[in-house]
Amino acid sequence: MKKIFLFLGIVLSSLNILHAQNPADSFYPFKEGSTWELSSFNAKGNPTGRNVYTITKVISSGKTYTASVHSTSFNEKDKELSNSDYDVVFSNGDIHIDMKSMITNEQQQQFKDMTMNIEGNDLIIPKSLTVGQVLANGDMKANVYSGSTLFSTISYVSSERKVLAKESVTTPAGTFDAYKVTSKINSVTTTMGIPIKFEFTVIEWYAYGNGAVRSEVYNKSGKLVSYSVLSKITN
Repeated sequence: MKKIFLFLGIVLSSLNILHAQNPADSFYPFKEGSTWELSSFNAKGNPTGRNVYTITKVISSGKTYTASVHSTSFNEKDKELSNSDYDVVFSNGDIHIDMKSMITNEQQQQFKDMTMNIEGNDLIIPKSLTVGQVLANGDMKANVYSGSTLFSTISYVSSERKVLAKESVTTPAGTFDAYKVTSKINSVTTTMGIPIKFEFTVIEWYAYGNGAVRSEVYNKSGKLVSYSVLSKITN
């Protein structure tokens, strides 16, 4: 569940940059070696862990650029929990985020000795954002096999995505001009025929070149569950 509010976003802060066709001017840090850290907290403000992301390589093909991202997760005692890898693609000015990044740390640990097949539609951050804009959904489905037997399925849908405002946001990493984006999250994990469902509202603040600088997760009753902030960044 922690990764739900750590999900990477990426946004530009001025309209003249929003139409750029160079990944260096995009929502996302597309420089090899770039590293950033998101620190997580519960509703009371107590630390629950952190995730460190590093771009390990960037490959270009025409006007398409693919950044390979390595993520390392730590708990509140700074013990390393898991590692994962996913891709972020810059194409025609838009950012495409691989939805397999939404597989949680807990799920990675639970199914580490099994085979996982993942399919779905990338989460897309368009090349231009305006307040009131409605964004496309993203979805992911994973089938987990123990040998040749289907053991579990995981589905994740990000819907009702909308740009609410443009605001100044301050985190330990600095002060950013950011777009406030809301979305509805529906996640279902079915193991041996037993489904476990989660429904959340996520509010994220995206800043040009830095991704999601703050994220907040609310339950169905509108109560804050957790939040994360950008705590370090090195471009």
